[in-house]
Amino acid sequence: MQSIEKIAPIVHSPPLPRYLSSLQPLILLPKLILLTEYDIIKRLSKYYLCGVGIIIGFILWNQCSNDMKRILQFTIALLIVVFAIKDAEAQRNRRSGSISFGGQILQPLGDFSTQYDGYPAGLGGNLSIPLWRSPLEFGVGYAWNSMGSQNEEVSVYVTTDKDGDDIYENGTMRIRSSINRYQTFARFRPFAGKIQPYADAIMGIDVFKTTNDITIDNDGYSEATNSERNHQDVTYAIGWAAGLRVRLAPNIFVEGRFENLSSGKVTYVDQNSIVVTDDDNISFETKESKANRYVYQVGLAISF
Repeated sequence: MQSIEKIAPIVHSPPLPRYLSSLQPLILLPKLILLTEYDIIKRLSKYYLCGVGIIIGFILWNQCSNDMKRILQFTIALLIVVFAIKDAEAQRNRRSGSISFGGQILQPLGDFSTQYDGYPAGLGGNLSIPLWRSPLEFGVGYAWNSMGSQNEEVSVYVTTDKDGDDIYENGTMRIRSSINRYQTFARFRPFAGKIQPYADAIMGIDVFKTTNDITIDNDGYSEATNSERNHQDVTYAIGWAAGLRVRLAPNIFVEGRFENLSSGKVTYVDQNSIVVTDDDNISFETKESKANRYVYQVGLAISF
């Protein structure tokens, strides 16, 4: 005997009358306002609790012994790895490569700060690609920092006229010293959400060079001639970096970054010793030191 299944009847709610359908947005408005206020209170409470937790943690940290601090450091590192794996699993379809760039300031350290007086400013950028869907990434980067520049007025030989006389024009010799860094790095970026801290292990080379060229103003436009490299030296650069990204819009982040770099000994031009001779050549002295430094960078990152 075949069993007969009972099917519950489908009940449709009656449509609103015409005179009430136009008022439906006003009926839902209090609910939307309450939901928005609830979300705001929820977020503020979350930030407040985080701030209280950080303050309490800082106070307890100062009261701990060295052994207890080591245990806490290991525990925190382990928790970060666990949450990173969990977040990577949850966000596995959102892992993507990124391009970042920004302005940076270099702070010389040790002998470098003694030999060189100043904080070279410049630009930096890098490209990173994730390793499958893991929080590990590999990438390449480039940075340029100016170590100094100066302009000198010179007389430039142009041609010889039909009478055999040499013709000269006024020109400007531009002398530029810079650091060019080419690097590779391995990155650990545990989270792929709105806030993304990361850490890099860096290895690359530093190229210290000084060049000059001469520009001549011809009828309102400048023409550069006689470009010449006066000095160049290369050394290795290794270190680490820590950064933080905060999402501004889909695929766009504001990024802050700190680098701690060490290098081998290198020679570079002493900017205060540069002299332009009468025959439009330059003479200078060099200094030698390791180029250990801190780098501070602020810019944007774009994921793709």
